[in-house]
Amino acid sequence: MATIVDTASGKLEGGPGRLPGVVAFKGIPYAQPPVGKLRFRAPEPPLPWAGVRPALEYGKSAPQPEGAGTMPGIPFAEQDEDCLTLNVWTPAADDGKRPVMVWIHGGAYVTGAGSQKWYDGSLLAQRGDVVVVTINYRLGALGFLPLHRVGVEADANVGLVDQVAALRWVAANISAFGGDADNVTIFGESAGAMSIGTQLGVPASDGLFHRAILQSGTGVYVSDAERATRTAEHFLGEVGLTRADAHKVRDLPMAALVAATTRTQDALRKKLSRLPFQPEIDGDVLPAPPLDRVVGGASGDVDILVGTNLDEGNTFNLGDPTFRQLDDAGLVQRWEQSYPGQAQRLVDALRDARSARGDGVSPQDLGNSMFADVAFRQPAIELAAAHAAAAASATFMYLFTWPSPMLEGLLGSCHVVEIPFVFGSLTEPRAAMFVGDGPEARALATAVQDAWLSFARTGRPAAPTLPDWPTYDSGRRATMVLGAECRVEDDPQQAERLAWETVGQDARK
Repeated sequence: MATIVDTASGKLEGGPGRLPGVVAFKGIPYAQPPVGKLRFRAPEPPLPWAGVRPALEYGKSAPQPEGAGTMPGIPFAEQDEDCLTLNVWTPAADDGKRPVMVWIHGGAYVTGAGSQKWYDGSLLAQRGDVVVVTINYRLGALGFLPLHRVGVEADANVGLVDQVAALRWVAANISAFGGDADNVTIFGESAGAMSIGTQLGVPASDGLFHRAILQSGTGVYVSDAERATRTAEHFLGEVGLTRADAHKVRDLPMAALVAATTRTQDALRKKLSRLPFQPEIDGDVLPAPPLDRVVGGASGDVDILVGTNLDEGNTFNLGDPTFRQLDDAGLVQRWEQSYPGQAQRLVDALRDARSARGDGVSPQDLGNSMFADVAFRQPAIELAAAHAAAAASATFMYLFTWPSPMLEGLLGSCHVVEIPFVFGSLTEPRAAMFVGDGPEARALATAVQDAWLSFARTGRPAAPTLPDWPTYDSGRRATMVLGAECRVEDDPQQAERLAWETVGQDARK
């Protein structure tokens, strides 16, 4: 039986979700198609429609490179610039005022979609009596190319503003789907979590969300004017344009923009020591580094839950043949660019820390650990400590340790391994292969879902099978370890944390 809801733009027809007792509404436009004169511009409100609009199929994914991120099952055949849609799963389209959970997907700001199979919101909606929303936003050059830095009439951070527009749509319409606009949790992984960390410092998003879950990402990595300009200039070169005719980028075919995104990403990622396409400090949408804004009290009324996976770096270095050949001297040389004159001291300190715990200390073990620390673990600690010190709301930290069984365990508890546990998608064929299945895995999934749902409902993560989860502060640094064994550990990997702090140089410079 069809379910009809009335939104500010018109009526929508939903259909059955993946599980009983859940209604799904898919492909809902939250903004006008960002095409023509709206390409590279901030999103405009959606146009109204007459009659009942079917919301039974996912919208198109944002344009992105073919073949990227296929593990989560992105429908790459369905891509279009007309991509600003979202999806809603609800137990009932009534006046239930349920907690709302809005998922922002990852993918290094160049891949991903709210329609990925792992992100189906049916189980969370059913299990927790919540409303789940997943969104698309513009990616790569179409979402994060700072054309205004090279004289083009374009808006900054449009991919980030897309997310704000989606949250505004939620605020205006989610009550029709049984949700409570005054109890919205945003959650996301990797670039999705980085987006959330950045949104903590975006004035336009103030009041649009009340809690935030950041899985393997924070808002530490943003571009300043110099980095943004270098990205824009390089991109123009990739498409054969100069500053004088840069305005012609508006008329390039979608495929040419996607291809140039990939070439720019490949060329600049190592030179810039970060993602070329990412939010920038533009003085308006993002007036200052997000962490500085948090330190100053921005989003001080937002409860946050932030964490990382134990072996984040394994995912990124696995396909690098030069990494597999590294010796000790080569590892030190790799880190000299970020830590000139101190890389040897840092490598020695981290080797001692891992050796004392009985962890591997090969150049590859150390390199993976160092990448994970710089890209994920240390930024998460910085954000948690800053938020705990400045905010009136609560801060919680986790460390996910469940290892992937793939490649005979080589991946460990790698990047993205926690996602099927959060969404309960362990039975998806690719997920089962990646994270495993069985009583222990399902017990952990239940605990993680209960904790995330509790946080969304009350601001405190809790589950019947977990010990009491203390708040985080820079003294005790209480952290929930989530794995085959779940426990609270104070300041896990303390020696590594102190080693990075002792070096006293910012790896993001």
